[in-house]
Amino acid sequence: MINSTATAIAAAYLHDIVEDGRATFAEISHLFGEEVTNIVRLLTRHTEDSYEIYVMKIAKSGNLSAMQIKMADNEDNLESVGDGSFPPHIEKNLSDRWLWSKDFIGRHIT
Repeated sequence: MINSTATAIAAAYLHDIVEDGRATFAEISHLFGEEVTNIVRLLTRHTEDSYEIYVMKIAKSGNLSAMQIKMADNEDNLESVGDGSFPPHIEKNLSDRWLWSKDFIGRHIT
């Protein structure tokens, strides 16, 4: 079960906003505080990081909210498998990546 604190809920809603949107960490910090910002920062993939390194950073952070949000994000992404959102050769790669991520993070949640 995902951590249901207001902080975790806010971070879950905002987890892609820097990567996919135009928000900055400074704006998030101003509006939602440093704790939410730290979780969103963990969940934002930097262009220089491979997907594996990105997931490892989340898992090794020890931040339970970030790990649970990433696992829920993987679950949500996996629901799109088979719905035609991606060409089959890309879908297989993404599906394998999301399954690996769930497994890796799951082994680090205590």
